Amino acid sequence: MSVADTFPTLTRPGAPLVPRLVKRLGVGAARAGWPARAADLLFVLGLALLAPTAVALDTLYLDESADRYPLGASFQILQDPSHAIDIEELVRGDADAGFETSGQAVPNFGFTQSTVWFRARLSNDSGTRRWLLHTSYPLIDDLTVYLVGPEGLRSTYYAGEVLPAKQGGDVAPRYTVELDLGGEDAITLYVRTRTANAHMVPLTLWKPMAFIDYTNGVRFLLGIYFGVAVAMLIYNLMLYLSVRDTAYLYYVGFMFCFAVLMLSVNGLATEYLWPGSLWWSDRVIPFSIAFAVMTGIQFTRRLLETRVNLKTGDTLLRSLLLLGLMFVPLSLLLGMGPAVSIAAGLGLSAALTLFGCAWASWRAGVTVAPLYLLAWGAFLLGCIAYALLAFGVLPANFLTEYAIQIGSAMEVLLLSFVLAYRIKLLKEENERVQREATETLETRVIDRTEELNRALEQLSAANEQLALLSEEDKLTGAKNRHYFDARFDEAWRNAERGGNAISLLLIDIDHFKLINDRHGHLIGDQVLREVAAAVRAVLVRSTDVLVRFGGEEFIVMLPHAELEGALEVAQRVKAQIEQVSMHSTGEQLTVRVSIGIASTRPAPGEEPVQLIEQADAALYRAKQTGRNRIVIFEQASVVCEDDATRLVSHA
Repeated sequence: MSVADTFPTLTRPGAPLVPRLVKRLGVGAARAGWPARAADLLFVLGLALLAPTAVALDTLYLDESADRYPLGASFQILQDPSHAIDIEELVRGDADAGFETSGQAVPNFGFTQSTVWFRARLSNDSGTRRWLLHTSYPLIDDLTVYLVGPEGLRSTYYAGEVLPAKQGGDVAPRYTVELDLGGEDAITLYVRTRTANAHMVPLTLWKPMAFIDYTNGVRFLLGIYFGVAVAMLIYNLMLYLSVRDTAYLYYVGFMFCFAVLMLSVNGLATEYLWPGSLWWSDRVIPFSIAFAVMTGIQFTRRLLETRVNLKTGDTLLRSLLLLGLMFVPLSLLLGMGPAVSIAAGLGLSAALTLFGCAWASWRAGVTVAPLYLLAWGAFLLGCIAYALLAFGVLPANFLTEYAIQIGSAMEVLLLSFVLAYRIKLLKEENERVQREATETLETRVIDRTEELNRALEQLSAANEQLALLSEEDKLTGAKNRHYFDARFDEAWRNAERGGNAISLLLIDIDHFKLINDRHGHLIGDQVLREVAAAVRAVLVRSTDVLVRFGGEEFIVMLPHAELEGALEVAQRVKAQIEQVSMHSTGEQLTVRVSIGIASTRPAPGEEPVQLIEQADAALYRAKQTGRNRIVIFEQASVVCEDDATRLVSHA
């Protein structure tokens, strides 16, 4: 066998230079009379010493154990500054030596102009043929996906600027592609990305139903965020129309520009407001940053009265205002990368300057400066975190990706309070001027304001208490029946859709009425608390739920738990409760429980109440047969399980 037969990929004309040179060495040695195998050996040794070492491509196995697979750490990455590499070269293996292991959960390349290729090998053993590949970063201009099977290039998918992704309502929003992974043992996924923005690529494979829940949750949180922003914008606009103070008008302008910026950063503006204008989509981010900087500076100058209280700071702010005004036309003319970089620098400089002015105003005794400093500090931290993320300094995660949203939400609420507080200060100043003529009226206004504040505080406390009581049992700290009714139905439907098991433990404290009669209700309440604490100590999964079902009865919901697992939990619960030791009037008080177990895989047409009835029947059997035992409900029978024996009797 010759070198060319052994290494056909490396010795063809298009192969890398070093292996070809090594081949020539081997061939020359063969012509000099060396045996062919010695020439091959020389080639292999030379290849090992001189050729770039290809990084092994591990296989990511998709199975039923997970609904989502973040791909960042599974990728190998190739950066292509020349934009010359195409999928045919990658399929042939010409660029294999250029790939490097990712090592990042979310690959982040900062502001790079390179095309970036990602590849991962997948083995779909999940039984799910249809998967969704989604990126949560909407500022990618070009995202193309290729699937390569054993026979070669199989499928090509587009998203982003090249071709909008398939629109499927909540299932497939923008930058989501539907992949047919089939059932091959191994298939190679290639992803090509380009963008003029910060180049982050958080890619995740989702099962469709899990992705629906994820997107609905994200849209819900963004809806809350933008809902709060719109509410505060309208509120402050109404205040401006009422008091005619330009500070409110500047603040409304700042909030509007910032809302546009956040809509653009999250991709919602491009998706809903101007889907056909790619030119404007690329420029709205630096454009809105410039206007946000200018309106924010004017708002700060008016609020802190820097022209009077801080003349040096006011000069710096006016200089930044001029820079922002000069940058507005540049943001429309420069390329996306330079424009965003300059805008980020301008925004960061403005944020630091505003923070410094707030600090100096606080030291100068400006009344509203501490609250303003707190609000702007939260926003500044968010901006710094996101800027460091954009330049690749910080890793991508929930806190850094949504740092601006988190910081700005706190800033909006706090600054609205600052403005309200400013009204109060202005009112007090006006009251001092007119105190002699309107002292009685002023006192009544203040009293009424304080009464209103107290009423609002009481209402807020009542609402918080009501929210807590709506799902938690006050005595034991377990969830209440109302919470169980809602969650159990949801868990049942999820188990039915996924074909999973669901189990219930129905726990009853033995002779609880006798405990109340002999030791009093206070001891009885303590017994309930101790039992609840013992059960909670056993439950280790976040999905397991302890509920006070009524009186001395508790119910434990165990999603994704087979009968054997439920029995093991019940045995540990029983053993944990038997360790509860209490004293009442000098008497040792022991606590014992009876437990009924029911488990099923929900079938279409089967109702959740049937599982509760089965657990109740098993509990009833436990109490009938002597209490202090575990009984398992099975079809047409209940199985009693105590410390010594396992008995079967028909229900």
